Amino acid sequence: PQKNNSEGKSMNWVEFWREYRLGEQLRMLKQNAPGDSKVQELGQKLLEKVPQFFAGLGPPEAIKPSLLHGDLWSGNVSALRDGTPVIIDPACYYGHYEADHGINAMFGGCFAFHNTGYETYFPKAP
Repeated sequence: PQKNNSEGKSMNWVEFWREYRLGEQLRMLKQNAPGDSKVQELGQKLLEKVPQFFAGLGPPEAIKPSLLHGDLWSGNVSALRDGTPVIIDPACYYGHYEADHGINAMFGGCFAFHNTGYETYFPKAP
């Protein structure tokens, strides 16, 4: 199960991703493989650099968070018997509107974002 800030901490989308996506994975790894100190060491260095990775998008507060699927790739896109498209196996959270694009691209992409109308409402970030 993924944690989604049930404590209601005030944070922007970069802080959320750092704490509840990457940070949580590192905490679970530490619990399941406590002897792997090298991964924890590298993970902590990565956590410190997360804000730098997103700095080119502008101030995180300037991005209005969007409700995301959280695990959108071709394996989670299907159809009902009548052909109605559906997406399954969500890991929903609020974040940068292009985050689902990253997951999609990482796993080879699918048709979900090849829609010319999408960029009318959500222009590509720098």
